[in-house]
Amino acid sequence: MRIDPKIKKDFNLSGEQLEFMEMLRREAEDVPVPLALEPNMIKQRLPSKQKTPAWKVLSPIMAAAVACFAIIVVGQQTLWNMGDPGISSDPPGVTGTIDKPQTTSPVGPSREPETPDYDTQGPSEQSSIPSQGGEGSTGQASGNHSALPQVPPSDTDSETSNRPPSNPGSVVSPNGGDSAIGEGTASALEYGDVYQKIQELNGKNPAQVKGVARAANFSAIFGNNPLLMSARQTDTGSRTDTAQFDGKYIYSISEDLATGNQSVVISQVDGNNYRMAAELFVDFGMEKDGNYDFTDIRLLNCYVSQGRLTVVGSASYQQPGSKADSYSPNMLTAVATYDISNPGRPILISNSYQDGVLLSSRVSGGFLYLVTRKTVSNPAEENLQSYLPFQKTGGEYQTVGRDDIHISQYAESPCYIVASSILLKEPGTFYDTMAILGDSSELYIDEYNVYLADYIYKNGDTYTTVVKSSFGKGNFEYVGETALLGRLFDSEAIDEYQGVLRVITTCGDDNILYTLDQRLQRIGTLDNIASGLKIKSIQFNKEKVYFVTTDEPDQVNVINVADPSQPIESKKLGLPNHTMPMVPFGEGQMANLEIKQGENSGLNLSLYDMLSPSRVIETASALAVEGDVYSESIDNRQALLTIPGRGLIGFSYIKYDGAKDESGCYYALYQLSEQGVTKKVEYRHPSKVYNQRGFVKDNVLYVASSNSLIAFNIDNGKMLWEIKY
Repeated sequence: MRIDPKIKKDFNLSGEQLEFMEMLRREAEDVPVPLALEPNMIKQRLPSKQKTPAWKVLSPIMAAAVACFAIIVVGQQTLWNMGDPGISSDPPGVTGTIDKPQTTSPVGPSREPETPDYDTQGPSEQSSIPSQGGEGSTGQASGNHSALPQVPPSDTDSETSNRPPSNPGSVVSPNGGDSAIGEGTASALEYGDVYQKIQELNGKNPAQVKGVARAANFSAIFGNNPLLMSARQTDTGSRTDTAQFDGKYIYSISEDLATGNQSVVISQVDGNNYRMAAELFVDFGMEKDGNYDFTDIRLLNCYVSQGRLTVVGSASYQQPGSKADSYSPNMLTAVATYDISNPGRPILISNSYQDGVLLSSRVSGGFLYLVTRKTVSNPAEENLQSYLPFQKTGGEYQTVGRDDIHISQYAESPCYIVASSILLKEPGTFYDTMAILGDSSELYIDEYNVYLADYIYKNGDTYTTVVKSSFGKGNFEYVGETALLGRLFDSEAIDEYQGVLRVITTCGDDNILYTLDQRLQRIGTLDNIASGLKIKSIQFNKEKVYFVTTDEPDQVNVINVADPSQPIESKKLGLPNHTMPMVPFGEGQMANLEIKQGENSGLNLSLYDMLSPSRVIETASALAVEGDVYSESIDNRQALLTIPGRGLIGFSYIKYDGAKDESGCYYALYQLSEQGVTKKVEYRHPSKVYNQRGFVKDNVLYVASSNSLIAFNIDNGKMLWEIKY
């Protein structure tokens, strides 16, 4: 069999490429079926709700033919992607460039911003790492997005054309070396492009590797996502949090402040009836792991879903005998999954580790998703583990596969953002993993996508870089990246609605709104927003963007983005009191909890009607707590309890008593409606507590904290009972 002439024509193959393919064809005739293509392996990677898979009707001869074809394709793709690094293989439809305001924006730009001297037709850092296919990726589109095609260059580098097909990953041995996994042999040379890029980034800013040059202002933002913005009672398993309620049992992370010992307390509750069902001292398997020395083990989040209790924690680690780096300690994110068919007797199912500091976690659609940051400080080319993120499941450490790594062309520091998924029904392995070499200062997650935002500086200007990856049914798919003139106003200045990403940046005295499509191509631009004024707060609400400037605190500026290609700045609305950002609180209503300073200082609760075309109407407002106070709910929306259907809003706060020179820890529940603000429950803990979380069922409020679980009658505000941990 010879190479089909049509293939030669369609792909414009060079003589060297044809010769290499012919060599692969000849050698593949005697190659056994790869492990990844064996029927049982294919079955494991197919979605759970599919018709009878095709592999069941394949004969051994056909399977061998598939293996032969796969080797040819992988070899050819390796040849394309390992060619001349000066040839860009950015997928069509992905900008991969610096975006700037269009000259056709409705208002018109105040100036034409200078474009950095990035060569958009020249080298692309991601071109050296395949972004599709490869073992360890299902190849299935995530959500509504299809896979991006890879465009092969018309020529290739003869020096790299003899490289073997890439191996998907490497098992890290305890001594830091590597051993083969699957078909083929893994070696550091296969990751040479990654290593060279890390060395380049180390040379660019070596101080940053030690973590002293720039501290990333990281925050996890959750967008217009019903999985994350809904009331806690209707979606208990999806939120990043320290406590969960399944309607019958409350699972809460506790801590002895004297000893630092942590556990998960499982309490059975039903109104006036209650009992502590179990106290679980989580086993991450670190004491039995001889590969590393683990310290500072902490419990961070817990989830209840699919009959599983999943606990996410963190730890510092180093190899036995190695010298710890005090500037940049190695951090690891750990997962322990328990069967809670009987909540009183949790049974450990599996342990998993992922390299890096936890940035965000969530449970959705039967999967646990993790996002971590891994900083590379002392890379050694012969030691894959020193510059590649690793994971561990089933007692085996494994570096992230080469085909699952993407190099951002805007990378400024040797940091990976690693996203992974674990199927809760079968948590023994990582379902899918993707790593992006390129740091992130802000992380935005909506229902189907992860956006990483960071900053670069070029020609005296700051640019916001945005890298997008989609996820769904456990699979990750790299989508693309772009850069926008200006810097994000703050962590609330990025939002997605109906597939359109809206981003607001500030460049000098100018504020700019960008709208981007699902491939990060710019749809529209509006600049000169509140030109010369400093934006104080931003609120996205479906097809409108509200913002307030410091010079006009009683005016709301409104941008209509119903047509993303033509954002229009509407007339200003009156705002009784500056209260943004706000939280959804029923149809057309928004609620706000804010700290007021000055003569009447304290925590203020307000309710607003956003449906008026001429102004924002404040329907209720009251200073709920007077004095010098702070509430975690101001900065962490997961700590804010909202039940719009019943008009209930709950929050914890700390109040300082100057006369006694002491602080007290409180929890309060209010009813918020057009009739006013009514206190339902207020309680002061006798001692210091933290991580207070409120849950409501029927007429009972349950307040879980680091050392207790307390129940209150909402009707009269009285305590019903208390469990001390």
